[in-house]
This record gives sequence, structure tokens and C-alpha cells, in this order.
Amino acid sequence: MQCMTRGPYLQGIRSHAFHTDAVLPLLRKRWTPVKDIRHLFENIKSMKLANTAKTRVRVYSDDKREHFTDGVVFCPGQSPYVSFSHQEYLKWKWSDLITIDFLAELRDGSVRYSCSGPQNKSIELDQVVVVDPKDGPKVLGLLQRSPSGHAILEFAFNADVGLWQFKHERPDKDTPNYIRTVLGSLINMAESISEEELQARLLTPGNEEGWNKRMKVKREDALKELVGHHQRK
Repeated sequence: MQCMTRGPYLQGIRSHAFHTDAVLPLLRKRWTPVKDIRHLFENIKSMKLANTAKTRVRVYSDDKREHFTDGVVFCPGQSPYVSFSHQEYLKWKWSDLITIDFLAELRDGSVRYSCSGPQNKSIELDQVVVVDPKDGPKVLGLLQRSPSGHAILEFAFNADVGLWQFKHERPDKDTPNYIRTVLGSLINMAESISEEELQARLLTPGNEEGWNKRMKVKREDALKELVGHHQRK
């Protein structure tokens, strides 16, 4: 998906007789006021990739840009944009897109997982990372083919089955995620704030319990409906 597939940007390129394959599009970062967050989400659509029936992606598209997105970044006030990591930024992601990069290595015939810690020390995560059995052979084969016997692998947690699922190798990285990043991701997974809850809490300040009460009622109604349907079978 390219942001220059249509619109004034593409027209400008064509008017100068540039070939689109020879152009690298650069998009200026633009902050959106919190009050407009609903409009922001309206421009994000979920769709399946053309080359696979399983992978779903989210795409942001407005009249000027079109690109993949995995979440929303928040910054305080009118702070200028800062590249890479910044401690004053907070990123919200859809829970199904939260991933962690672990170091996977072969030791004594089994696969061990770890992340990085203070003073470049490795922190073992074997008791935390339980990988989906269907991904085991894939991970093992990848490590066996690696000359070093280890690799940085990206995993996502599937809450429905309680297992970590392998996404892909990260050959662009030589170190796994730092423990602070790992813990932050685990907290985000536990909180599992939906895009609807995020918008409700941002747009109705001072009414923190409103969302909780309404969701409690809906969960109770859903329970009654499901149990009633099961008993009528």
C-alpha cells in the first residue's frame, strides 16, 4: 500500500514526468487534537492482505495519505515531533497487534527465550513465554538453520488460547526487546483497552466509572442471553 497511489501527490509527480518507482514518498508527521480522535479512527479501516486470507491489517486513509498503522501515539500539549523513542510519548495499540521481540536460542536441544536487561544481561523468560505448539517446529527449524543457533523472533500473545504465536524473524535486529518494553507490553495486553473505550475515556473526562458500569451491564446481559440460549437447546 503506497500513499502516492492517488491524489494530488501522484498528480504532482506525473506533472514532472517522474517515474513513481524512482520516488521515495516522505510524509510530514501531523498531530491531531484529542477532541478529533473519533474522526481519526473513522479514517482507519481493517482489511485482509491480498496475498493471504489470514493476515488482517489496519490502514489509515484520508485525502492526503494512505498507510498501514498499528496504533495511535499521544504526546503532551504542543510538543514537537521526536524521532524514535521518546519518554513523553504514549502509544496505544490494538491488543492483537502488540508484539514482543524475544531472543530465541537452542540450548541443550530445546528452545530458550529471553529479553535484554540492565548492563546487557539476559533475562530468562522460559516460564513466561509458552509458545503455541503449532509454531514449535517452525521456530526450531529456523534456529537449526541459523549458523549462530539463535535469532530475534517476533511474537504476539493470543489471549483466546493463552499462547504466544510466532510472527516472523527480525534479521534487522541484533538484540531483543528491553525488559521495560516487555513489561509495558504485558501491561497493555492485560489492560486490553479497546478503541471504543479509549475514545470514551478521552472524550468524557471526569466520567471514568461511566464506561465500567455500562460494560458491566452489557456483560451481564450477554451472559444471560448465552446461558438462556444454551438451556433452550
